[in-house]
Amino acid sequence: MNYARLKQKLFPNVPKPLFAILILACLVRIIIAVVMGTVHADFYWEYGETAKNILAGRGYSLYYLLNNELALRFDSSVTPFPSALMAPGYVCFLLPFMMMSNVLVCNGFIIIVQTIFSLITIFLIYKFTAKYFSERAALISCFIASVLPDFAYTVISFTPTALYHLGVIAVMILLYSSIQTTLHTKTFQISVIFVLLSYLRGEFILFVILFLLLQIFSRQWKNAGIVLIITVSLLSPWTIRNYFVFDQVVPLGTGFGLNFYRGNNPEEIGSWGNDEIKKEILALPQDRKFEVHLDRLYRQRAFNFIQSHPWQELSNIPIKLFHLWIFSPLQQRSNNILFQLVSGCFFIFSIIGLIATFSWQRHTYIYLLLFYSTVIALLFFTLPRHQTMMKIILLPLAGAGLEFLWNVFQHKREKHRNEISQTPTKLV
Repeated sequence: MNYARLKQKLFPNVPKPLFAILILACLVRIIIAVVMGTVHADFYWEYGETAKNILAGRGYSLYYLLNNELALRFDSSVTPFPSALMAPGYVCFLLPFMMMSNVLVCNGFIIIVQTIFSLITIFLIYKFTAKYFSERAALISCFIASVLPDFAYTVISFTPTALYHLGVIAVMILLYSSIQTTLHTKTFQISVIFVLLSYLRGEFILFVILFLLLQIFSRQWKNAGIVLIITVSLLSPWTIRNYFVFDQVVPLGTGFGLNFYRGNNPEEIGSWGNDEIKKEILALPQDRKFEVHLDRLYRQRAFNFIQSHPWQELSNIPIKLFHLWIFSPLQQRSNNILFQLVSGCFFIFSIIGLIATFSWQRHTYIYLLLFYSTVIALLFFTLPRHQTMMKIILLPLAGAGLEFLWNVFQHKREKHRNEISQTPTKLV
């Protein structure tokens, strides 16, 4: 069966260029998985270590102290402290896969599922961009998403990025469609995706708050009330669990203090702490509220630094913006010159697209998400994967920016041709 017949049989409603892009995206992700060698890794960051503790019968737990060091790698010989450091969404996603005893099989299935999510995301990017920007911008955006290394890497990173991307583009489609019809018909779906995204990334609740404020400002009282009630109701099981575990109210998690300190400390942006903090950690009460004590310690340290070094905080603002909008050097893989060049070009095209297509009424929710991402970066810090999370909504803008440049180039070339054709020929 040839390519055209295969496409027509399996995906009759997918345009041929998009189908080719999806095939390319799949091949790129397979190559990345093979080259990077993550199929053999038995480490899934804090999400996987928490899942391992659940499967070992220790409940939702993570940290423990070993040899006067704070540790989180799963160890069957120790009993970790109860945890709320990571939102439970991605942990729950990993659990069924990690029940498989063979690491290679486990990782293979995770990568396959995340690749499927990634391909669906690219398809939705096409639908969204083609409808609210242009067909050409949609194809450009999808091509970028298919080959850009940090997008391809999401399927093997064992973090919630691939799921987060799918949720963001899905909620954007719903939010945009509600502008054209009425938000009442989409409110429940929007609220559910808001909750799912908050369970993947706890800080997404800030976007929900900004959305509610925008609805209130627009006098959409009913919609704001429905979203608020559904969001609070569906997030309440996690909050109630935290209250019974830690014996106090912990609405979303215990990660604020650590992340706040890493973005605001006397060492450098991204620092995990100095020797003095390590000593204070060892002196914390080693009970079930350990993470609450740890969160309070980091939070107080960060606030103390901000109060005593206000000018340094101000000088860090452009650095944090650079880390978010250009590239973040806080991980080794982002220090590659090619990665930096590609990332820089991507954001240049995005800014051009942002300016060329600017319309507050039409693209309110894109701007709101960009504002939310910027606030989070200024409040905390930016790792490459945090930047990649924001890039999902920049893809339509990057596609529109490249289309704009192409149109300008075409217009100038056409103008030049007309000038040549209208220039009288001199007789010798």
